[in-house]
Amino acid sequence: IEVRDRTEQICALVRARVATGSSEEDALAAFSAERISDAAAHGDRVARFAQAIARELGAPGTDGNALEIAARFHDVGKAALPDALITKPSPLTQGENAIVQQHVEVGARILEAAETLSHAAPAVRASHEWFGGGGYPKHLSGDEIPIVSRIIAVADAYDAMTQDRSYRARFSSADAIAELLRCSPTQFDPQVVGAFLAVLGRH
Repeated sequence: IEVRDRTEQICALVRARVATGSSEEDALAAFSAERISDAAAHGDRVARFAQAIARELGAPGTDGNALEIAARFHDVGKAALPDALITKPSPLTQGENAIVQQHVEVGARILEAAETLSHAAPAVRASHEWFGGGGYPKHLSGDEIPIVSRIIAVADAYDAMTQDRSYRARFSSADAIAELLRCSPTQFDPQVVGAFLAVLGRH
């Protein structure tokens, strides 16, 4: 109930900020940054990685504004989670993890409530599906997962691993790459991982 109520409050607060002259994107970004300290920086990095992967793939469905918006706001649903879970300095319990997993559905609902951002909602909803079918919330697999979501999954995982967290130190780039390869194709689309490694190899 708490997550549902917070979701409704977020949508109302974003609409209120839009009414004062902000764009929906700016209003949502500002609110998200207030609730989650690294939301803006993480979202911007994931968006840059995702756009580079899309260019490398050159695949239909990877261009356009939806990719950038979905990548920037893939974690916006975490703003509706209890504060204790966002800042917890140790690994989550099974029950806590079940609550955190709600953030993809919540994030999609928040975007759906925004007229100019709703086109990115499906990609956010599927951003934690696993290529091999073990993800959430709908247990999609392979090509059932939108290509934009498969791209965001790789970009998000790499950036998350290479940043410090309250419960662990950051991975080196080499260790993060090794983890992407280890989890491909169970979690990640091998084609997307390959495109990302090509991008990293040039930088």
